[in-house]
Amino acid sequence: MSTTPRPPSRPNIVIMVAGGILVALVAIVFARLAYGLILPPMRDDLGLSYRQAGTLGTVTALGYLLFVLLGGIAASRWGARNAVATGLLILTAGFAGLALASDYPVIVGLMALLGLGTAFCFAPMVSLLATWYPEKRGMVIGCMSAGVGAGIFATGLLVPWLSSQFGEHGWRLAWGLFGALAAVAVALVLAAVRDPAPVAHDHPDRPAPADKWRIYRNPRVIVKLNTGAEATVIEHVHAEGQALTNAVTALITADNAQLTHYRLQGEQASTLYIGTLVIDQQGVSTVNSYQLMTGNRLRRNDVHALVG
Repeated sequence: MSTTPRPPSRPNIVIMVAGGILVALVAIVFARLAYGLILPPMRDDLGLSYRQAGTLGTVTALGYLLFVLLGGIAASRWGARNAVATGLLILTAGFAGLALASDYPVIVGLMALLGLGTAFCFAPMVSLLATWYPEKRGMVIGCMSAGVGAGIFATGLLVPWLSSQFGEHGWRLAWGLFGALAAVAVALVLAAVRDPAPVAHDHPDRPAPADKWRIYRNPRVIVKLNTGAEATVIEHVHAEGQALTNAVTALITADNAQLTHYRLQGEQASTLYIGTLVIDQQGVSTVNSYQLMTGNRLRRNDVHALVG
């Protein structure tokens, strides 16, 4: 007599969503957005110039940009849960250091740690929620994103209150509190979050070893119009099965040029999509870009406009 093994039960959705909200709060609000609120008292206490203060914010963004791909590789090798926990541990160390540090080079390094930690924990947590609850992925990811809005509201009340109660050192208490909440998030992730079972080697959805790199697609489209030129461009992005698309489109126009751009992006629900649209306008030119995007388990599209 043979028995069919029962599929593994899914973790409690409330606990998983709570973990996602806490990760978003720590990684996005505390590590990225709260710096603008903490900056005025921090700058006055440390005697930073405007240039030094701006550099600190840039370093955090640069740390995220440089290590976000490494965070994805870590999630695929160690498991998303371990990658999230590692990122939160890095953030905890960064917050604790900022609560104590006074040396500018040390603070620069600690701000870079915040970018590194965010790169390791935010996207893997989104992927975990979407993988465990595919039929409710919009709801669970929406709840996780709602943590960002709630966190901004709470931080906007907390930081000024700490400054009013504790004077010039209130900003240090804010970083310390962020570190404490990051430690709580680590404990929650390690205790309640788990990875889905790995796909078996003979499963039809698992790509063959020789085909694994085919799931990574990096299309590049560059459209450049010279002075007085006109053009209409239709760009179509499509992928099937297991795929990660990292698409970059650059639209460059010289003086008096007119460009109309359409991007039609329709992919299967199992795919991941990261897109970047760069618009560089020189002189008096016109660029109209329209995008229709459907499908994808996870999708992000960044738009950067440069007007010269």
